Amino acid sequence: MNDLVEQDPAQFAPWNNLAANLAYICWAAGILIALGYFVKLSTTSDSKTRYDFINKNEINVLWIAAIVMIVGAGFYFNSTISRLSTLWVFVRIFVTSMMGSKSSPVLLSLLRGKTVKGSSLQAPDFTKDR
Repeated sequence: MNDLVEQDPAQFAPWNNLAANLAYICWAAGILIALGYFVKLSTTSDSKTRYDFINKNEINVLWIAAIVMIVGAGFYFNSTISRLSTLWVFVRIFVTSMMGSKSSPVLLSLLRGKTVKGSSLQAPDFTKDR
């Protein structure tokens, strides 16, 4: 019966502000992680060292940056609460987790250069001999 009671949207302002600020922090952290990787890569002078650095770190570092940015997107999408009940809490948790779990494999496949199963998007393979 809590759904029938009119709720004041201003009562959720502290959560909305906190969630938006956490989203901005996550996005900034994700960008800083990626920039740190690219700065380290650009300051590496030797070709062999650069190649080894890319092979060892590229997918992992960019994957971490992508996950941090996805978490930030989850916070941002949940920073506009205007009414709240037990049902809406579970709906928000479910939708946010499903959107994150659906976007994560897509980003990982883009980083690895593989296709998502059932997708028509495919990066060209220039390594095959013709």
